[in-house]
Amino acid sequence: MSGRMIGFVLLLVALVPKMSAAQLKPYRVLFVISDQWKDPRSFLVSGGGEFQTIVTMFKSWGIPFDILRLDQTQMDPNHFRDFSGHARYGAILWDVPDESISEGDQAIVTHAVQKLHISLIAIGDRIRQPVIQQLLGIRYKNEHMNSAHPRQTAPSFVLRGLAADLHQQGPDLISMRRVQVDVTGAKILADADGSPQVTENEISDDTRAIWIGGDIDQMLLYQPLRTALRRAVTEAIGYSLTKSWSKTIVLTMDDMGNAQNAWLEHWHYPALTEEQIRHSLIEPLQAHHAVLSLN
Repeated sequence: MSGRMIGFVLLLVALVPKMSAAQLKPYRVLFVISDQWKDPRSFLVSGGGEFQTIVTMFKSWGIPFDILRLDQTQMDPNHFRDFSGHARYGAILWDVPDESISEGDQAIVTHAVQKLHISLIAIGDRIRQPVIQQLLGIRYKNEHMNSAHPRQTAPSFVLRGLAADLHQQGPDLISMRRVQVDVTGAKILADADGSPQVTENEISDDTRAIWIGGDIDQMLLYQPLRTALRRAVTEAIGYSLTKSWSKTIVLTMDDMGNAQNAWLEHWHYPALTEEQIRHSLIEPLQAHHAVLSLN
């Protein structure tokens, strides 16, 4: 092999990882809310509602995310980009019930989606802001009670393999609030009696804007819609990472203090000797590269 050919191969090997890395979005979601977080210190997530449900699901799914609460923080371009000017997130999950946001905030969100190529996911009726409707390719009309169930209308990754009726595996309710929209550019993935309920808009080759409609207080009680949200994150970012806990054992020893031994004569266990601790605990843990959690 000539020196020129060897140089070309080495250059290709050096460039391929960089090219691949440049094509991958950050595997992290910015969860944008208004005043749903009732703890002013932003520490405890409680009280129910879609906010707590989504936080719980993201934690269980292992999806890294940050929360931007607009009731305490002014939106800034640096929320969406890093120090190098690149996108900080792969997707934005929009859960803002306010009907309007400032012109500056609209410009920031538009730039994040169209210029930084951060995909957008919106849920329920959190689409009342004109800029969000424009990015999603839909137009919000109204919201009313309805008994029709959302059903798949077109093949898609977001709904692939799910039941045709997306209100299966959940509460049997007679009716609930349904958001009504007109489609201005998005593709309809599911509808309810002709009213679009799940849509996807292709902003660019690597950027999507996905809306999952429904009653914001009830929709995430249905397993197909929870799965659709998980799939939407994968579709929005372009890939998915999962944690594997195969061949893993979690060993927890509870109540090391044994304070009850001080006043309950019948509740007594012999103390482990130093030799027993070393031989039966420390050495096996070291041999298996394991960790024992002592509570």
